[in-house]
Amino acid sequence: MISIAQQSQKNAIAEVTSHNLAYTIYTSGSTGKPKGVQILHSAVVNFLCSMRQQPGMTADDVLLGVTTFTFDIAALEIFLPIIVGARLVMAKREVTIDGKQLLDLLIDSGATVMQATPATWRLLLEAGWQDSHKLKILCGGEALPQKLANQLQARSTSLWNVYGPTETTIWSLVSQVESQEELISIGHPIANTEVYILDRHLQPVPIGVPGELHIGGAGLARGYLNRPELTQDKFIRNPFYRGREDSGSPLGIGGKGQQGSRGVREDQFSNSARLYKTGDLVRYLNDYSIEYLGRIDFLVKIRGFRIELGEIEAVLSQEPSVLQTLVIAREDVPGDRRLVAYIVPQELAPTTTELRRVLKEKLPDYMVPSAFVMLEA
Repeated sequence: MISIAQQSQKNAIAEVTSHNLAYTIYTSGSTGKPKGVQILHSAVVNFLCSMRQQPGMTADDVLLGVTTFTFDIAALEIFLPIIVGARLVMAKREVTIDGKQLLDLLIDSGATVMQATPATWRLLLEAGWQDSHKLKILCGGEALPQKLANQLQARSTSLWNVYGPTETTIWSLVSQVESQEELISIGHPIANTEVYILDRHLQPVPIGVPGELHIGGAGLARGYLNRPELTQDKFIRNPFYRGREDSGSPLGIGGKGQQGSRGVREDQFSNSARLYKTGDLVRYLNDYSIEYLGRIDFLVKIRGFRIELGEIEAVLSQEPSVLQTLVIAREDVPGDRRLVAYIVPQELAPTTTELRRVLKEKLPDYMVPSAFVMLEA
C-alpha cells in the first residue's frame, strides 16, 4: 500500500491504438502445432458495439458468465456488461460443470442474459430446468439442433443462434430463432462484416447451392502469429474488393454499422480487402440468411472447442509404439459427441494409460480422446 501511495495520481498515458493487438489466442492446428490468432483492439470493439445492439444488452440486465477465460467467447461476458453498465455474475468452474449447481445460480442470480454452448444448455435441462426467468439466451460454439432450440425457446424471452470462427473475432453472424418450425440458420453478419459463399473457384454460388463461407470486414484477425504461409493460405485477397468507394458487392451480404455501410473507419476498409476462408460449408436461404451444413476439412467442434483431428493424430504418431492412427468424433448418443482414437500398434501395443499421458503432455484435456480402440489394420 505504501508503494502504491507513492505513485503519481495523474492519468496514465496509453499509446495503444486500435491497430494494436488486444490478444493472441491459440487454436488447434492439423500439423500438431497450435495456431496463434492475432486479434486487434478495433475488432473486439466492433464486436462488442454490435452485440450491444443485437442481440442487445442494457444497464438493467444481469449476465451470468459461464465461459472459461481461455475461450475467446468469454470476452463478451467480461466486457459487454462493462460498456453498458450491466451486472455480471461469474460462475466458478466447478459450478459450470454441475447442472444442479448451475441451475441454482441461474435462479439465484436473477440472470436476464446467458451465453453458452449446446452442451451447457443440455446440462441445465438434465438438471430439471423449467422456468424462463426472463432469460435472453445466446447459443453458439456448435450447431444448434432443432430439438434443443425448441426446448430453449420454451424457457426464454428470446433465443439467439450465434456463429463465428476465432479468426473473425468471436461471433460474426447472429440469428434470432423465432419459430419452432423454422429452419435454424446462423443468420446475417454483424456490423461492419461482410460474408460471401464461394465455390472452389472463388465464384459466388446461387441461393440454395452449398459453398464455403468467407468472412471479411472489421473483425478479421491480423493473421497467425509467426505463420506467414498459413496466414497467406487462409486470409486471401477479396476478389470483389474495389477500394474505398466500392468496398462491397451485390453478391456478398454485409452487416451495417451504426452509421450505415459507409460509416466505417479507414482501418476497417483495409480488412475488406481480405477474406478469411472458414472451411465451413453453408448455403443461402431465400431470405439471404445462411444455413450451416458442416465442415469441408477435418475440423470438428466438441463442447464449443475447435479441434483439428490431425493435431491429435500427429501427436499420437510420434509415439514409437503407434504404427498408424485415426481420430474421429463419434455421436453414439444424440447430443453427446466424443473423440475416439483408433490405433494400429507396433509389435508391443501401448496401453490406454500411456497414450493418455502422451497426449496430456502436449494437448489440452478437451483434445484427449474418450476412448482408444486397438486394430490389427
